[in-house]
Amino acid sequence: MQKLDVVLGLLILFFVPWPGKCQQKDSSNLIIKGHFKNVRPLSKVLVTIVTGSGHRKSDSVKIVSGSFVLKFRLDEPSIAWIDFRRFKTPEERDKGVRYLFTQYDSVYNHELLSTFLEPGVLTIDADSSFSTAKFMGMQSHSDWEILHRTIGPIEKKIFEENQAYWRRQQKNNDTTGLFAERQMANALQQQIADCKLQFVKTHPDSYVSVHCLWELAGGNINYDFINPLFVSLTYRMKFSKEGKDLSERLKLASKMQPGFPFTDFTATDVKGKTFQLSSLKGKYILLDFWVSWWRPCQMENPNKVLAYEKYHHHGLEIVSVSLDTVNVAWEFAIEKDHLSWYHVSDLTGKYDRVAQAYGITAVPQNILIDPNGMIIAHNLYGEDLQKKLKELFDVENKPAS
Repeated sequence: MQKLDVVLGLLILFFVPWPGKCQQKDSSNLIIKGHFKNVRPLSKVLVTIVTGSGHRKSDSVKIVSGSFVLKFRLDEPSIAWIDFRRFKTPEERDKGVRYLFTQYDSVYNHELLSTFLEPGVLTIDADSSFSTAKFMGMQSHSDWEILHRTIGPIEKKIFEENQAYWRRQQKNNDTTGLFAERQMANALQQQIADCKLQFVKTHPDSYVSVHCLWELAGGNINYDFINPLFVSLTYRMKFSKEGKDLSERLKLASKMQPGFPFTDFTATDVKGKTFQLSSLKGKYILLDFWVSWWRPCQMENPNKVLAYEKYHHHGLEIVSVSLDTVNVAWEFAIEKDHLSWYHVSDLTGKYDRVAQAYGITAVPQNILIDPNGMIIAHNLYGEDLQKKLKELFDVENKPAS
């Protein structure tokens, strides 16, 4: 009997986890907790976080006795949406995570709040809705509120104008006001950009400022405009994850600035042969980044054809780097638009090695390189390209080489 007790004791010791051992560690570093004084029955809070790298994470929780708590693992400060929803039936409420902007009939009331979150604790104290709620304990959310006091009314006006236009268009099939609508929308978007610019200048130690800089940079980054703003940020912001990513983009963008030497590369051309950019040194080179199916690139093709036909015999070469992924589409576009110059691509889309070496994240883009291998201009299109080439070659006074 004594031996049996010893064996049982050893089994219990082996299989029962000790406190702090064999238990999964809670890695959460973001806590969102809230309390509603007068919450309606069948209510739920949903949170969706979208990181700077585009990853999405969502979770939801029932509001019990007016309170809720949600926990996340957040690797970088990120934009987020907090959705307060009221449901008709317990079955609908208990279905689990619902992504934002999903339409379904059982929801009869919800409030959507955009915010900016960082590791820490965000506390929400509300009566019955977000409209009068107090948000405490997180600087990034406070900064986001400051920004949206200025851009919120502009975004609302854009939404209302778009809705009004589409109602008129559907009712009368009238598109005559489309150009005016676009002009108004562009003007309003510029107002939003101006508000973000002012926020960056006045909040150099805010994660929201880094996020605004990303948005202001866009796909076709203006180095001369963005870099001074980035330099003005605090050390902490520059070395945040989004800050370091933006720093890398700026370093790549600097390679396209006038006064810098071109970055040499070797790539495979449309005929399957090896091409090296430095083989053209001694001539003017228009290094062009494009993709065959994108309308803005297609619209610029006739301008490049005109430039090539007029200046090729005077020393101009064009090298087009395609961000295509389908060989047939790439070759068809070259033939259809009569693009009779050098073409290279590794057919990996945005992951093309040459595009990445130059920091290209949007097309069309181009750089103009002089015979000494120095960049002298970038992103010249239409009349601007023709004017620059005429200035360089002075065709009227130079014989063909």
